[in-house]
Formats: sequence, C-alpha cells, structure tokens
Amino acid sequence: MKEGQDKDKSDEGSPQEQSLKRRQAATLGKIRDLISQLNKDAVSEHSKNMWSLPNELTEAVNSCVKPHYPDHMEKAVENRTEPANGQCQVFVG
Repeated sequence: MKEGQDKDKSDEGSPQEQSLKRRQAATLGKIRDLISQLNKDAVSEHSKNMWSLPNELTEAVNSCVKPHYPDHMEKAVENRTEPANGQCQVFVG
C-alpha cells in the first residue's frame, strides 16, 4: 500500500513544484493580458493612422502642386468646402 501512496504523491509533485506551477500559470495569465492589451493598442493606433491618412495625403499632394500652380491653389483654398461624407478632396489640377 505504501507504493500506491508514494505514486499519488509523485503525481501531485512536491510543494515546491506545485508552487512553481501556480506561479507559472499566474505569469502566463499576465502575459496573455499584456498581449491582449498591446493588440488593442495596436489596432487603435492603426485605426487612428488610417483616419488621418486622407488629410496627410491632401497636404502632401497640395504642397507638391503649389509651387507649380500657385494660382490654382489660391482658388482651391477660396472654393474649399468640407464634403458632407467626411472625405477629403485632393486638388488634381
């Protein structure tokens, strides 16, 4: 009977092993939470960057076009209105 009891104890592991397993499980949980938060932050930043891209594109195109067509740029600024659908317009000449 002593062999069966020893086998049960060896399956459970020593108190140190049990403590280590609990600490490992807690650490894995923290890592999963951190990964989840980092993924949420990355998605949020990507979304913000995608929304700002049209404005940045407009500024880049207009800054390239302005030296070549300054008169058109002044007229474009005067006639500029914000579109109802929230999209930006790019001056194409």
